Amino acid sequence: MRPSHQPERRSQPRPAVQKNAVILVGDNAGIPCIVRNIHSGGAELNVAAETELPGRFLLHVPSDGLAYRIVVCWRKSERVGVEFKSSEPWQE
Repeated sequence: MRPSHQPERRSQPRPAVQKNAVILVGDNAGIPCIVRNIHSGGAELNVAAETELPGRFLLHVPSDGLAYRIVVCWRKSERVGVEFKSSEPWQE
């Protein structure tokens, strides 16, 4: 819990969700992850702590029918904060 004397730095609320997603990097197999919260500008993901991620990747969220172009903003163990650069309908 955040101490009351620290101001909220987020400009948008972060609704909690639990969506399965896949991180796509080059021609490699997808890396499974969970979207923990999401808003119009980005999201927080959970990945295995030992998973190496590049600074940019494509995130496919099947339940949304979208793929997001992502830039990593921060990482703390298995938690990863990302910014959405663009999104597009997912084409199988």
